[in-house]
Amino acid sequence: MSFAPQYSQGNYLPENIVLPDDNFNFKEFLKITLEEHARFINRKDMGQYETIEIQNNQTFPGTNPQNKNFIYRKIISTGVLPNTATSIIPHGIAAINNNWLFTRLYGSARDPNLIDFIPMPNGGPNLEVELRVNNTNIYITTSANLTRFTYSYVILEFYKG
Repeated sequence: MSFAPQYSQGNYLPENIVLPDDNFNFKEFLKITLEEHARFINRKDMGQYETIEIQNNQTFPGTNPQNKNFIYRKIISTGVLPNTATSIIPHGIAAINNNWLFTRLYGSARDPNLIDFIPMPNGGPNLEVELRVNNTNIYITTSANLTRFTYSYVILEFYKG
């Protein structure tokens, strides 16, 4: 009853469903199908980005196959990029310890005058941007004057160990 694009892995909902004719089997089939759909939908990565910490429905391997770590996401506005320096921006995530893991650190910056965008980290050979995070701050280090990029944000994804 499950459908998936060829050579893929994941939770895909079936596109074709054959319904049973009799009433008893129909009710059981409907119950099983709805429960399966709920499980598939709940496992999908949520495309929601917020300035508050949210669970995004991703999981990371735990100590055994039944023990998964749920991933959280938070977006932080980080302002103007620095001129060959390091900006330090508090991320506001509390109680980080050595059991946590940041699974992704990424973002983007915009120069509104040229309608120019760069990814962070690594904006390119002349626009190098490094991201780092610790238990209290985000560190954005540039190797050139990137102050023309007046708007930037960083997205942190992590699990709490």
